[in-house]
Amino acid sequence: MIKTAYGLINENPEFYNDEHYMIKTAYGLINEHQFALWDFVHNTTMEKYHGAMLYNLCLAMVYKITGLSVVSGRMLSVIFAILVIISLYYIGLNLLKSTETAFLASVIMLLFPGFVEQARLIRMHTLSPLAGIWLFYFGLKVIDCKNNFKKENRFTLFIKKYFDYNLKYVALFFCYW
Repeated sequence: MIKTAYGLINENPEFYNDEHYMIKTAYGLINEHQFALWDFVHNTTMEKYHGAMLYNLCLAMVYKITGLSVVSGRMLSVIFAILVIISLYYIGLNLLKSTETAFLASVIMLLFPGFVEQARLIRMHTLSPLAGIWLFYFGLKVIDCKNNFKKENRFTLFIKKYFDYNLKYVALFFCYW
């Protein structure tokens, strides 16, 4: 991640791929309080854009605090990427009770080239794994507490019938998929 942050500052701050959609939508959210692409030439909104709403909200907050810049926008992705690494370690440690496995899961994700590349762009692809990891973890927690249900109903019977096996190793595998 240090290399990623270092590369953010030293490389030319041009926009890549579809970063401009995120920037325009965040700026439209700041100025017009709606998810719409901002037209910097005419200083007004263009068409509505409903992609990556949570990421655009976070990006709009960052731009509101720091001002519009490529580095501040990309730093948000770096922060989300760091949170993914920390979350993998924490969840791996809680699920498997093994510091080695949790550390290995975090290092594998840290060294994964596609993940590091996405951490350098103003795109939602570092927020998605973070949300997915935590949603899967909380879903697993719901399934693991299947024996704590007091009443027998369709939901508890479904959980006991189809999810009565250990999903902890599947959870870590799912994080990389």
